[in-house]
Amino acid sequence: MAYLVHNGIEVMQLDKQRRKELREAYKFRRPEMGVIAYHCKATGDLKKTIQRS
Repeated sequence: MAYLVHNGIEVMQLDKQRRKELREAYKFRRPEMGVIAYHCKATGDLKKTIQRS
């Protein structure tokens, strides 16, 4: 792999095939599941939802 300097920082330059693989992996990744809570300051209501995707 080749390295080049950009703004004083050494950066690794990937070959085209590896870049394509990383781009595809990023494109088809799934977000992590989690819990989201919304709190209304005006009414004091709290709504909890589960993110499944």
